[in-house]
Amino acid sequence: MSDDDLRHFPKTPPESDEEWQRLHRAGYRSDQSWTVTRPVVALVKNWKAWTILVAVMAALKAGDTQALIEAISGAIK
Repeated sequence: MSDDDLRHFPKTPPESDEEWQRLHRAGYRSDQSWTVTRPVVALVKNWKAWTILVAVMAALKAGDTQALIEAISGAIK
């Protein structure tokens, strides 16, 4: 966040009941939406694992690599 973005956030505790209610409502809504956003966050954070998985799958789909694995495992006689 840039310093300009921080100017818009209050630096003092809420002063009225309405501000407290808005704060608690926002917290409640974010907790409720976490069940939907948690898998998205997990996918984004694990992009390296997904990249490695795709690379391994692509390598296994290649004919030469698959033939080599079969030859090593003894599947070809």
